[in-house]
Amino acid sequence: MAIESRNKLKTFFETGDIPTQEEFWDVIDSYVHQQDDGILIVDSPEKEKYFGIGKIKAASRLGVQAGGRDNTLVSFHDKKGQPVCYFSFPSQKEEQTGFSIDEGSARGLLSRFLIQKGTGNIGIGTVFPTQKLDIQSLTSAGVTGLKIQNLATLKNQGWILGQTASGDNSDGALSLYENDTRESGGRMTFLVGGNVGINESLPDTTFQVSRSVNDPKTDLDLISGTGIVVIGPITSNIVADYRGMQARKGEYIGTQLSLETDTFNLQRLGGDILFHGDDSVNASFKGIITDDGKLGLGTVTPQERVDIAGAIKIGSTTGENEGTIRFTGTDFEGYKSGAWVSLTAGNGPWTHPAGNTVYYSSGSTSRVGIGTNTVNATLSVLDTETVTQGNTAALIRNNSQTNSSGLDDNRVGIQVDCSGTWGGDPKSKNVGLYVAQVAGQTNSASNIAAVMNGNVVIGGMVSGKQLLGTSSSNVLSIQNGVKPDGIAETDSVQLYSDMLNNIPTLHIMRGNADTIKLYKETALTAADAATVSDSYTAVEKAVIVNLRTRLNQLEAKLISMGLLTAPV
Repeated sequence: MAIESRNKLKTFFETGDIPTQEEFWDVIDSYVHQQDDGILIVDSPEKEKYFGIGKIKAASRLGVQAGGRDNTLVSFHDKKGQPVCYFSFPSQKEEQTGFSIDEGSARGLLSRFLIQKGTGNIGIGTVFPTQKLDIQSLTSAGVTGLKIQNLATLKNQGWILGQTASGDNSDGALSLYENDTRESGGRMTFLVGGNVGINESLPDTTFQVSRSVNDPKTDLDLISGTGIVVIGPITSNIVADYRGMQARKGEYIGTQLSLETDTFNLQRLGGDILFHGDDSVNASFKGIITDDGKLGLGTVTPQERVDIAGAIKIGSTTGENEGTIRFTGTDFEGYKSGAWVSLTAGNGPWTHPAGNTVYYSSGSTSRVGIGTNTVNATLSVLDTETVTQGNTAALIRNNSQTNSSGLDDNRVGIQVDCSGTWGGDPKSKNVGLYVAQVAGQTNSASNIAAVMNGNVVIGGMVSGKQLLGTSSSNVLSIQNGVKPDGIAETDSVQLYSDMLNNIPTLHIMRGNADTIKLYKETALTAADAATVSDSYTAVEKAVIVNLRTRLNQLEAKLISMGLLTAPV
């Protein structure tokens, strides 16, 4: 029996021929037999014919039962009859079964595409997909990837998403490539460990955006498409490159975008702006703009609106704003009342323009003159004012308030120190305060060298000691109208005025409390001019009595004045 072609089988039944037994068997063997060949044709519930291969009752128009050790369903062959592709179930294990498209090899069937039963997971290169799409490939030096390409575009040759096996620091990275998987085509990379790079295949930090410095659009500019990072819409954004940041704004004029600079807003809601803030940076190199609007340079705790720990250098300006200071190259000037006023004109760096009324000389010895530019001392004051009610050449007022209760908390109106090295002749004078001349009034009594309204003390101030009264030390004190509140130390003398018998009296009190009172007492009893004879006559007695009376009165007066110690 043989399988013959249809045309040959037709010759067995030509007119007048009687087919033989063998020819009938050839006809039977040349066609498919449902029972012997494992093919079942049945009617469906809809009375349609269902065709099953593998002695199964097909559940659809065509049903195929897996067979063979590879559980194949369908095989596809090339023109030479060689099988190149199979449909199969790759495993007998229920959790691993699925529909697979396989390729034949010397080791058996290799799955190229699998749809997993139960999960619907798709595996490419694996029969154990763990995700909806699981792509695996053993590529020791290359990329396992997925390519997407729209053939309608001419921009590039598509995009590839793949994992790298490189043997270097990018090993295991997930990258998005343009055109191909060469490094130059990498546009976004996720390294193992989490670092992400855009146009950077080996990102060094959690997120790194890079661009070739040879790219003319790397540098930010006021044209679109420049810079490395742009934050915000194209018409209002902040752009940055590896050298700086810039705020930009713009608008479209037709189809052309025009950009210009915009305000760069830092800490828009407040808070300090700190420069060089790392703890390892020296404080003198730091700067800050505080939340309350203070600027500090060389300090991070500015006390005033501008606080600079160092010097300030200024230059020139053509502006005319009140309160401005400039340096023209030869002169410091300040703009005041609509004009530039020299701060350094004249022979020294500081002077007032109107007749050198305030003058500062910058020689080896600095001097200041007020009202004169003939400065003969460190401070020279010349008052030439013409007045009708009197004037004062120099007035010093100390209105400071002290809240301390310390022993040495003193308020001094003027202090004079002559403490320099003395190199003159021993006969010359070292004078702390010298009033050379007080003249001009024709009434000489009106020419007064000094008027002191208050207590006068001669001597040094000693810590913890009063200058008047109790425990005062090493001073000659003059107090007007009030007796000191206590006794001075033994080496001190206190002068004060007090009322005695309704007469203002000068008192001199030593440190042992002995007091001498100086005043003009009333006259003693008038002297008796009677002649005294050789014998005690009545007259003699009267003279003696009179003399004794006067002496007694004188003694009492001296005692009352404190000029004589009273008898015990």
